[in-house]
Amino acid sequence: MTKETGIIELETLVPLFIKDKDPEFGEGTYPIGDKIFLLDNDKLCKFLYDKAYDTEGNLREPGKDYVEFYGNFLARGEHGDELTRYNTFVALFGLEQIIDERRVPPGFQNRSIKYFLETTRLVNTSPRTAEPVVRSMAKGVTSMAAVGGGKKFIVNGLGTPYIPGSSIRGAVRNALLWTMLREDPALKITFDTFVQSRLASATDLTQKQKREFAQKFSTPPREVGLGLNALTASRLNPTFQGVAEYGDDYVHSYNTRWENASIIHRDLFRIVKISDATFVGDVQIEAIPVETYKLEPGNGGNVFQIKPNTHVRLNGVKAAVKARFRITIDKALAAEIFSGTIPQYLNSVPELLKALNCFFRAVATQEHSFFSLAPNSHNVRAVRQWYQEYRTVSGDDTAELPLLFRVGWGGGMMSKTQFLHLSDPDRKTVRNLTNNKGSAVAPKSRCLQVEEHNAVTPLGWCTLRYIGTDAEEFFHSKVLSVAEARQSTSRPQNCVKAIIVDASSSPAKIIVKEGLYYDTQTFMPKTLQCLQLTQGSELLVTLVITNGKLQKAEFYNTV
Repeated sequence: MTKETGIIELETLVPLFIKDKDPEFGEGTYPIGDKIFLLDNDKLCKFLYDKAYDTEGNLREPGKDYVEFYGNFLARGEHGDELTRYNTFVALFGLEQIIDERRVPPGFQNRSIKYFLETTRLVNTSPRTAEPVVRSMAKGVTSMAAVGGGKKFIVNGLGTPYIPGSSIRGAVRNALLWTMLREDPALKITFDTFVQSRLASATDLTQKQKREFAQKFSTPPREVGLGLNALTASRLNPTFQGVAEYGDDYVHSYNTRWENASIIHRDLFRIVKISDATFVGDVQIEAIPVETYKLEPGNGGNVFQIKPNTHVRLNGVKAAVKARFRITIDKALAAEIFSGTIPQYLNSVPELLKALNCFFRAVATQEHSFFSLAPNSHNVRAVRQWYQEYRTVSGDDTAELPLLFRVGWGGGMMSKTQFLHLSDPDRKTVRNLTNNKGSAVAPKSRCLQVEEHNAVTPLGWCTLRYIGTDAEEFFHSKVLSVAEARQSTSRPQNCVKAIIVDASSSPAKIIVKEGLYYDTQTFMPKTLQCLQLTQGSELLVTLVITNGKLQKAEFYNTV
């Protein structure tokens, strides 16, 4: 078997918040109206390749190598040459050049994929024309509509909260990179050398320049040629065994495109695929009050104080809420990249979960140490006690403990991935690049859930549980309880509950809320006025399925 898929159940231990997309969307997305399409790296690269080359590998139009254009577009040049790079780019498409660097469009400065696709005229600016093309490159879509007041939880195009696969994938990437550095001494030396070279080059910068430097810390300096984001499995075997017959030029071009896409989108690698996580049943979004606490020296020792003007309400999900997602490991690709010897943590989905648990228990240990620096600070006592329960324990006791995981807000840069491998002085140096706090411990502050200005829990911590490989059983069990299943036996075949999401369209649009096609949208050719049904109404429908595909739904009864 070349691929292994497992179904994972995530359960929140504390409130969880994942921020929805802002209008300032940046790279990796394409906004159309109130929707934001999340672009897929592979599909985008294939789209550009197909636009540039025919089936024989020849350019379709002389001088129109969109793959090369995109690589140059993403590249970061020397300081001060942004104007030259912009004029070179627009000249390719007959657009007006400029003489003032301040007029360089933000889309070009931010390396916006939307700006690239529209400037090259690969995608029409008309929403009606653009959406089908963009959708073909997308891996998901979110809505910019707010959910109540305060900071909004991410929702899909139907307004349903979910956990994006990209968020889970980012956390997995952190854990596996940490595992790779821990288990591969040579890679750890490369990492340490890179960090030291980058820190050395920042010593003479002004504080403003240091903040800009910190934002681009992972961009490889010319003299080193390797960035933190490139320290992944994609760089362990740069020639990719098995593609040598295509020639060195193809391999180099392929690796260059892949590395550019990887650096922009910050995915770990293609070995591990992770789906979006769908909440089990209906999930309620609640206002969660949070404040940021900072560690400060006091008369009787260190204390935690609330930073002024940091109180905010997050529209998040509470503890004990469950969601489910898929993890797929491509073992054939893992064997190819790791030269035939697959690491233990990629041998199976359960082994992958063990690696995640090991990393996040190390994070919990670091967090517990941080809050223990002020043992008499009573306003974070509950948080300190929470970490005491979930931090790493000695011996084999962890075998009986839940598998820890963290996603969304709350972690902070200094408790993630590579920074756990740094010495305390280096951690402070990296932290001070962004915000100089001198010799203070790194990190210095944390965002915590509060009740009457006392911190009660951290944010984002969850447990993971492997529940098997049966996808059909997984989706069918998401909302059907035992009692509901018994009740459904009297219904016709394929008769399930549904909710009307658009009563004004003709035919009406519904979303399935039971069974194998849970959370799938379809239409129901039935006049609603005579049924007195409106948007949000629940009803029973019979699904019409042809060759395994859901075609439509027919009205059966009201609920």
